[in-house]
Amino acid sequence: MGAVEVVLVGLGMFAGGVAAGAVGFGAVMVPAPLLAIVTPTLLPFVFTAPVLAVNSFVACRERAGLDRRLLARLTVWQIPGALIGAWIIAQLDPDGVGLSVGVLVLVLVGIRFLLWRPPRTRGWEVGSAVTAGMSGAVAGMNGPPIAALLADESPSLLRATLPAFFFISQVVLVGTWAATGTLDLHAVWIGLAFTPVMLLGGRVGQFLAGRLTPTAVRLTVLVLATIAVARALPM
Repeated sequence: MGAVEVVLVGLGMFAGGVAAGAVGFGAVMVPAPLLAIVTPTLLPFVFTAPVLAVNSFVACRERAGLDRRLLARLTVWQIPGALIGAWIIAQLDPDGVGLSVGVLVLVLVGIRFLLWRPPRTRGWEVGSAVTAGMSGAVAGMNGPPIAALLADESPSLLRATLPAFFFISQVVLVGTWAATGTLDLHAVWIGLAFTPVMLLGGRVGQFLAGRLTPTAVRLTVLVLATIAVARALPM
């Protein structure tokens, strides 16, 4: 990685940390489109250490709003999706992974702009968790399906449950990647070097959380992610 790439990746990681600290999600969704342009060969493994660190930080801060039963159900049902996604990523070359990031972000982000919201039934919980597991394994981003499912819940539940789910699912993904032989340790080590940057962003996001409405921050994150990924797609 050259100096320009290091700066761009650092900016992306910082922005992801700000989003996670402010609203509870976005640690991967925000920087992934940029990294798909700058360093596609590192995706999705470069997010392993930074995401574990920032989500554990946010989840501990917001633990009072955690729905433990919901978290347990989502955790169990995302495992089959992660296994399917790990198989998919094993079939793709680096360019294919970068393209899959773009397509997945555009589709999954679009869910959050719909006026219709999935009902909180057991079937939608299962479907959202399986989809999250698949998209997490392929592109390192499992937030949009779960965020859409919980969109009408209280901000405190959203900020507590999402990071806790992301932390657990990231552990599952690492195990899945390792078991299938797809884990890129070189990318993991590079991500570890950027972990302090994402944590710094998380602290900034913590500062913003009490000053910006969650709705305003979510919409900003989604618009920026959509613009970034649209630029990454081939014309």
